[in-house]
Amino acid sequence: MFHSARLKLTLWYVLIVMVISLLFSSALFYLLVDELQKFAQRQRNHFVHELQLSGGYTPVQVSREAMPWSDADLLEIRQRLFLYFFIINSGILIFSGCLGYFLAGKTLQPIQVMVDEQNHFIMDASHELRTPLTALRSSIEVYLRDKELTLSEAKVLL
Repeated sequence: MFHSARLKLTLWYVLIVMVISLLFSSALFYLLVDELQKFAQRQRNHFVHELQLSGGYTPVQVSREAMPWSDADLLEIRQRLFLYFFIINSGILIFSGCLGYFLAGKTLQPIQVMVDEQNHFIMDASHELRTPLTALRSSIEVYLRDKELTLSEAKVLL
């Protein structure tokens, strides 16, 4: 009973941690990608401006491969960032699963102790009630088997 409750509580803990982690990671990922694209655009604009000042090139004459921070570079950086966040979130999942299982056990331990004490009390109480009832039942059966027992004696006995 407590094992399945511990697993369910662990799953709730992990679910809460992973929702928070994934929301935070996705927000951070998109912020980083956005800032990276803005930085790359500033670098491209600066590169084109330097070319225009030094040699009279126009932006149309400059190839995209010659510029710093090409689209392929940005895509590769974005893929690496995604991989890093995936690895970090996987680690968080494993760590939170282990820690959640431990904490679920600590959370349910007082409840399990209380249930064990309650079961022990019920067993003791039922034993204490059965003992005198068994003695009374035995006495009544012995007297009722007596063939010479009168009605008034039976009433007194009962």
